[in-house]
Amino acid sequence: MEQEDFVVQMKGISKVYPNGIAANQHVNFFVRKGEIHALMGENGAGKSTLIKAVAGAIDIDSGLITINGHAFRKISPHISRELGVEVIYQEFNLVPALSVAENIFLCEKNEQSALFSAKDIEKKAAAVLAKFDVGLSPRSMVQDLSIAEQQIVEIAKAVSKKSQNPDHG
Repeated sequence: MEQEDFVVQMKGISKVYPNGIAANQHVNFFVRKGEIHALMGENGAGKSTLIKAVAGAIDIDSGLITINGHAFRKISPHISRELGVEVIYQEFNLVPALSVAENIFLCEKNEQSALFSAKDIEKKAAAVLAKFDVGLSPRSMVQDLSIAEQQIVEIAKAVSKKSQNPDHG
């Protein structure tokens, strides 16, 4: 396998927390464009730590993170997102009092206008949701959704960012 085959490379990742717990010890993790991975293991196995490291939410003690050819020993959440990494955490980051569409595009920037019409946002959200074939309405209020449906909204948020910047792997 060529290293260029991978959009994300995590080599020798180690993280020891101040309380002495080693969450990751020399972990290697590689992702090719278009792949989907599931990390499984017991509580405390280091899954969340590894994901937080590639997202820039925590600093690693050693190792190298390479995203789309850019190598880092330390990466910020902003740079990670700019390079196309979107993470869906167990804890949702949704605003219950807003609609599905509003949550999907909550932080979207529009250079032409500071205002968005609800119709435009709903149309864009419907296009993203159609990829999942789940029948979720962009007009639904997040507070009325099941946990599984809220998870779909989180995934749709990540996918919408990918579709806004198709250069990312």
